[in-house]
Amino acid sequence: MGEKELDASILEFRGFLNDHPLLRKKVRKSGESWQPYYEKWVLLGESDPFWDKYKEEDGNNGKESNVIAKLRKWTEETDMDQIQDRMKQWDQTISIIQGMLNQFRDDKKEKVVNRGYHDNKYRD
Repeated sequence: MGEKELDASILEFRGFLNDHPLLRKKVRKSGESWQPYYEKWVLLGESDPFWDKYKEEDGNNGKESNVIAKLRKWTEETDMDQIQDRMKQWDQTISIIQGMLNQFRDDKKEKVVNRGYHDNKYRD
């Protein structure tokens, strides 16, 4: 049977199950029938407190969606041009420091080479 042939209430129940992942997990794990839960849903309705214990998402999915929501909010609030300017400044600073370190290394090498040259000159 295609979805077009299903009763509208069954489609609504499927949507309800999407909002109650712990119920889906419980039924799939235990191998129970969906029928008793469907009947309770028809009799009690979606807003009954009975369903509250099945509303919470399990730990990882909730944490992941929370992290994604925070990341999305941060990117919306952040000025990317400002971040790019800061990155350029850091890049320039790192380049300057690397140049200074290379210069000190070269100076140190020259001193070692010059000392060796002078030592050999007076040995003869």
